[in-house]
Amino acid sequence: MYASTNRLNLCLNCLLFERSTIKKGRDYSLETNTPQAPQEQYAYQQYQSNQAVAPIVTVKEWLITMLIMIIPIVNLVMIFVYAFSSGHNPSKSNFFKAYLIMACIIIGLYLLLLLLFVVIFGSALASLNS
Repeated sequence: MYASTNRLNLCLNCLLFERSTIKKGRDYSLETNTPQAPQEQYAYQQYQSNQAVAPIVTVKEWLITMLIMIIPIVNLVMIFVYAFSSGHNPSKSNFFKAYLIMACIIIGLYLLLLLLFVVIFGSALASLNS
């Protein structure tokens, strides 16, 4: 699928910019250099127009969210509320889901390093005692 503006084609699948020739309303596929059918272009444009677009999260909303994240205990609860409740903006929901994933990765790495430290320290103590 390609969107064209003034002889510059933007591949919507792979986001590659390439120049190509446009002939009387027909667009050429950059991979196969074959013309795309107008009905395919129309169907894709119609598909794009039917998609629901979430409202933009304003700076005010982000500031309120950051202020809520400062409050101890409340921040832990609100992370899960923002991540998994259906009443919030999808952008904010996705951000907090990614935040939870990163927190789990960091906690996992911390526990792994802690275990490694305990094993090394334990073996050092055992060698000193014997």
